[in-house]
Amino acid sequence: MKRDMDLIRQLLLKIEESSRVINSDEIQIEEADQEHISYHLELLLEAKLIVGIDASGAMSFELLSIRLTWEGHEFLDAARNEKRWGDAKAMLSGIEAVGFEMLKAILIDAAKKQLGIS
Repeated sequence: MKRDMDLIRQLLLKIEESSRVINSDEIQIEEADQEHISYHLELLLEAKLIVGIDASGAMSFELLSIRLTWEGHEFLDAARNEKRWGDAKAMLSGIEAVGFEMLKAILIDAAKKQLGIS
């Protein structure tokens, strides 16, 4: 399964907008099935953008008490703005694969430019 940065962003936004910690089975994204959501939640956990209690079984992934980490908030603050997100994606179009750190650096650079910081 390929990593989907749009889905990652949507998941982080969904987790942030919740007024309480949530569980993986409560997260619904219109364009994604539960298998893709679970896979990307695992990636977010590995990247330390979220934390939660792993309650997975042998055949299923389940994460309880999900919340953003400091790093998750930092990335989301850079990625939240729709125009900035779209501009970063456009800048990277045509490149087959882009690492997370590169995307994050582009978003942070764009945010600095918006603030007039070089």
